[in-house]
Amino acid sequence: MGPEGTELKLNALERRIGLAKAVRRYKRNISQNSDEENAFERLAVIYRSRNQIEEEIRVSKKAIAFYEHAVFVEHLQSMLPMLNQFTKSLKAAKSILRSQQSTQAKRRRGP
Repeated sequence: MGPEGTELKLNALERRIGLAKAVRRYKRNISQNSDEENAFERLAVIYRSRNQIEEEIRVSKKAIAFYEHAVFVEHLQSMLPMLNQFTKSLKAAKSILRSQQSTQAKRRRGP
């Protein structure tokens, strides 16, 4: 099954069991040091859609550590694209967070 098929399957899972249960399931997979059901990616997407950028950053950092281990310690070069994806995603999330923090600081200072 290609990436689009996997995405549809996971979206169906999330609709079937509910987003809250899916989030708990993804977190459990991560805590068990597994990326079953693309847990890192799904959580990052959910957090971004909810504008929970700090949570997205936390998950992205865990994903990077997970994939670095897979690529560099276990020599699983097939995991390199995911490592690169999360590195880019983390950079983007940090940029969003800085922008939000800057906006909040400007509001506090006033005109």
